Amino acid sequence: AAPSLTGVEQHALSTIKQWASASNLSLNYEPRLSKTARLLSKDTLSSQPFEHLRRYAHSSGMTDGLFAATRFDVPKERNLGDTMLAHLSHTFPQFPYNRVGVTVDSGPRAHHILVVFSRHLVQLHPTPSQIPFGETLTLRGSIKESASPVKNLSLVTALTDGSIHTRPLTLHDSFF
Repeated sequence: AAPSLTGVEQHALSTIKQWASASNLSLNYEPRLSKTARLLSKDTLSSQPFEHLRRYAHSSGMTDGLFAATRFDVPKERNLGDTMLAHLSHTFPQFPYNRVGVTVDSGPRAHHILVVFSRHLVQLHPTPSQIPFGETLTLRGSIKESASPVKNLSLVTALTDGSIHTRPLTLHDSFF
């Protein structure tokens, strides 16, 4: 289950959306990214803070291919919203992402903020929950609007025996 946001996390999310709106960006809250952010904030084993970002996101059910994260502290005597706006504007001059998750650990002197972004690019059409054994399952979908057009697309399937199969998909405009 995705975590519920605390009051300070809701304030942080509101500030992030305000920043995105002021920059004419479309940014949606994704609870699974908040779950990923919480997993990352508890990860003290990695030498690189975002080394496991993709693995944690995928274990939370995310299939997005593009991720970014930023971790920063806001001293309690400073305005949380103003400090976040300045940090995000400085850290992300280019911004291809359209989903966000956040976690905030409040310490005695500062709020420790971790924001995770992803780019949701593929929209799958509904598929049946079950099919008879041996029958072919046809996947259909579309590519969401992107700054750089998608020319090639592949379906990558990981099987239970550990093998990975890659199959090119046929694109017609933005549909496959």
